Amino acid sequence: MAESDLVRELSARVLAQDDKVPTTIRINRRTLKRLRAQEKRWTTSMSFIVERALEPVLTELEQAKLPTDGDGADDD
Repeated sequence: MAESDLVRELSARVLAQDDKVPTTIRINRRTLKRLRAQEKRWTTSMSFIVERALEPVLTELEQAKLPTDGDGADDD
């Protein structure tokens, strides 16, 4: 029997919740104020906004080559 769309969506939410780990990040007061404003405006969590915003940045950083320190060696 195939899963319904509802079952798939609820299963995905449960799995997504399992992946979340409480943490603390330090951001400046102005950024926090802006983040809170968008949290209220869009009725969503700050965590969701931050996670979505960080995804493309982290992907870019992971794909970027680190600058070398001039010794010509590549650690990859």
